[in-house]
Amino acid sequence: EVDTQKVLMDMADEQLDTLGRTTMGLTLGCARCHDHKFDPISTADYYGLAGIFKSTKFISVWAKPRRWFEHDIATEADRKRLASHTAGVNAVKQSIAKVTQDATEALKAKLAAGAALPKNPEPGFPSETQAQLKELRADLARLEKDAPEMPGAMGLAEGTPTDLPIHIRGDFLNLGEKVERRFPKVLLANQPANAPATLPKDRSGRLELARWLTRPEHPLTARVMVNRVWRWRFGQGVVRTTDNFGLLGEKPSHPELLDYLASRFAAQSGAGGDGLGGSLKALHRLMMLSNTYQQASEAPTATPSANPKLEDPENRLLWRWEPRRLTAEELRDSLLATSGKLDRAMGGAPLPLKNRDYLFDHTSKDNTKYDSVRRSIYVPVIRNHLYDVFHLFDFGDGAVPNGDRTTTTVPSQALFLLNSELVMDNAATLAAKVVDRAELEDSGRIGVLYETLYSRTATAPEVTAARRLLQRLETSATETDSAARKKQAWSWLTHTLIAGNEFIYVR
Repeated sequence: EVDTQKVLMDMADEQLDTLGRTTMGLTLGCARCHDHKFDPISTADYYGLAGIFKSTKFISVWAKPRRWFEHDIATEADRKRLASHTAGVNAVKQSIAKVTQDATEALKAKLAAGAALPKNPEPGFPSETQAQLKELRADLARLEKDAPEMPGAMGLAEGTPTDLPIHIRGDFLNLGEKVERRFPKVLLANQPANAPATLPKDRSGRLELARWLTRPEHPLTARVMVNRVWRWRFGQGVVRTTDNFGLLGEKPSHPELLDYLASRFAAQSGAGGDGLGGSLKALHRLMMLSNTYQQASEAPTATPSANPKLEDPENRLLWRWEPRRLTAEELRDSLLATSGKLDRAMGGAPLPLKNRDYLFDHTSKDNTKYDSVRRSIYVPVIRNHLYDVFHLFDFGDGAVPNGDRTTTTVPSQALFLLNSELVMDNAATLAAKVVDRAELEDSGRIGVLYETLYSRTATAPEVTAARRLLQRLETSATETDSAARKKQAWSWLTHTLIAGNEFIYVR
């Protein structure tokens, strides 16, 4: 986009829409062109909030390719490393200058009196000097190429405080009445007495926006947050439309439960009592230790007076545990964890390239690699070139926030579990570890596989069936060495268990 003003408004719109969906469960972006059709959000409310983002700096270089704003997060060790490198570069440059100067002076002395020194005297230098300069310049090029890059974090900074006029029909060239930066009026009813009436004129208002969103009195933030956690624990939220608490969103199945969780979460206020300080760990613990979470997935026996299958066939009232398939990230991490390959290290860059380098361009460049054994949170999300494992198992659209992924069941998922090198390699690794346990007999090894993959003890019929299958597999194995045939058979058995539904479903 060549028009800077349009870029700024489009980016502010994306930020505002993301903020609305993720923290308030509101589709604020709808009010960019007109008053919201369903929720009490006006265009004035929209541009009152958009002014905060327009007053914020998030691009540092506007020349193409544009560069986002970054905060310097270099440590003292980083700075010392940079200083040492700079000193090394300067030393080589000084050596080049010294050699060039000495050779030039020597050349001057050799020239006849009064003869002019050529513009480029270097071809007249001795061959030894030219070779020395070539080596020094190669060293300089190598040093400059390997310069340590100081770490930075994508972020925001204060821009020029600006109140925006209403953009009629969303057109930045057709402006209406100016709106002071403020919050949506419909959400200001429960503001505390000490809340500021207006935003400061000399700042963007981002700090005030953050404080307003995280006040315990805010009617939406805590509810949206606990509903998101509930959704990822139980497979569906108390409000099923996790990104939309507006009129078009679904009503909560258990409104009192939502109020209880939200008020409990909000009551754990932060320092000074001016923000949500609720512990997410405590929230997860509360849910997972509840009787609701620990129910069996099998339906309870119906009685003449109550048949939950008939009264609540969709299990909206949570009368049993709803089996939940592992997400794409959980499935990949489970494969690596059960084989012992998972790298649990925290922090660090997920990509082996310099900041802002191009990774994938649809045509000639493709440096995407997914062979890392780190946790899936460190697997790069290339929006237009998604990792196939993520793509197969309903990862979602990487370009927009999505609080409620769909769960599909398609043949390609079963084919992946049967034919993927990722699955086969991890099955072989786990099988080799089990076979190498000399203290165990086959029944014990089978038990270890069930405990590792299914988190339960194998039943007697399962052990018997597995032993029979092992005999058949070892007979049909392709390896010639007996030990290798045994490991191959165990690898196939392990692969069979991984491909089973019990491995990819939480029950």
